This record gives sequence, C-alpha cells and structure tokens, in this order.
Amino acid sequence: MIKKILVPIDFSECSQLALGEAIKLAAKLNASMQVLNCYHIPIPAAEMGIGINPRLMDDYTRRAKEDFESWKKELPLFEEVISSFAVDISFPTAGILKAAKEVDIVIMGTHGASGLQEILMGSIASEVMTESKTPVLAIPKGASIGDIRKIALGTDYQHLEATKNLQVLRYLAEQFEAQLEIIHVHPKPSSLVEQEAINALKIDDFFSSLKHNFRFKMMDKVEDGLFAFVSEEKIDLLAVMPKKHNFLARLFQKSITRKLAHHANVPLLSLP
Repeated sequence: MIKKILVPIDFSECSQLALGEAIKLAAKLNASMQVLNCYHIPIPAAEMGIGINPRLMDDYTRRAKEDFESWKKELPLFEEVISSFAVDISFPTAGILKAAKEVDIVIMGTHGASGLQEILMGSIASEVMTESKTPVLAIPKGASIGDIRKIALGTDYQHLEATKNLQVLRYLAEQFEAQLEIIHVHPKPSSLVEQEAINALKIDDFFSSLKHNFRFKMMDKVEDGLFAFVSEEKIDLLAVMPKKHNFLARLFQKSITRKLAHHANVPLLSLP
C-alpha cells in the first residue's frame, strides 16, 4: 500500500507540476504527503570548514515556507490532502534519500531549476532513482498520472531477488484498474533459460490479480525497444528496475534523453 508520499521540490515550474500530480494521487489513495525542499550547501564553504551563518539559513527557510504557501493557493485539492512541508539544509540527493526511507514512494519532477533543456533532471534524478530503496515516480513536464489505464513493466527476467519490490507497482495497477504489459526487449528471438523461466512464473503469479500480458520486442537496445513499445501501445506509465541493469545510466545520456522527449507525457516508475 501507499500511505506516505515524499515530494521533493526545488521551486521550479516542473516540480510544481509534479507536486500537483502527487496531490491528485495522494487524494485518490487517501495517502499523506511530505513536501521537501533541500537547500544546497555551497561547496567552497563546506570544503573550507566555514560555517554557514545561521541567520542566512533561517532567512532561506522563511522564504521557502512563504513561497510554498503561495504555491498551495494555486494547487487544486491541496487542502484535501494531509501534508507537511520541510526544508532540509543538505545536498539534494542526500536529503531526498534520507527522507525517502520514511515513505512508501517518492514523486519528483524531471526537469530541475537549472534551465537545461533535457527532459530528465540530470544527476539528482539519476542518483535518487538508482540509489533509493524506495520506489521513485519521475514525472516529466506535461505528464499526468490522473488516468492510468496501461502500464508497462520492462524486465529481462534475469534479476528478481524478491517480488516484494513489485508491490508498489501492483498496488498502483489495482487502484487504477490498469492493464499491465510485461515487456522483454532482446536483440534476437530467444528462449528463456531455466532461471529466467522461473522468474517469469513468479511474476505471473505475483500479478495474478491483474489483467496482464507477457510481451516481447526484438531490438538491439533495451531503451529503444521500451520507448518504441510505449509509443506503439499507448502506455501511460513505464516501470523499470534500474539497479538490476544499466538501463538508467544509458537513459540519462543525452542521446537517449532526446528520444525520451518524444514520450514526455509518460511517467517513469523506478523500482528498487
């Protein structure tokens, strides 16, 4: 179940949009929501051992809270969701990962405040999604999780230590009454080896309560095959397990990011 949601924000337009989507999901699931703004400590000061003026930290915290109060007025449904707001004086990745230990899912926008044109939020999103032991739902600018009907789970059947890592995906699919497409991308037609077949049976059993299909797509690169499948099948949510292979590392390369831009309306769920 999803009872606690963490939403990191940096006061960019993209994180505001992601927060709006998180509010919708929290309302639908009757979940509480923690909004977190991490303040980046200047590296030179940290390296030199110079303490940051407490007054500066207090001023930043006050301004952040004021900005957040202004945001709340622009977000429908906010008052219907139990929520809290906190400012953490820390490096963003470290602060998010620490807070993620106390929640069921992290929801974050995928275009930071740096002004870069990439769809994904660079190293912060990449590090959080690969290092977090909590599922992370990344929402590109313009995406929506209001009406999820078809979900794709990318898998190679090779790395499945425990189906418990799929629980959040199953819960979301159940709540949205969505159909699940379990997609395996491979460069050439091939039969599953014994362990892969065993893992496929585990997945089949785990998702027995859902409408689900096993699909295969032949393509040289996994990420290209997944993106093509998302487009062809009109997928509303793509789920991957980036720790189990180097998918996310390749995903955050600029060339792959440009390809993802064509599917910018599809949220990406990273499972631990």
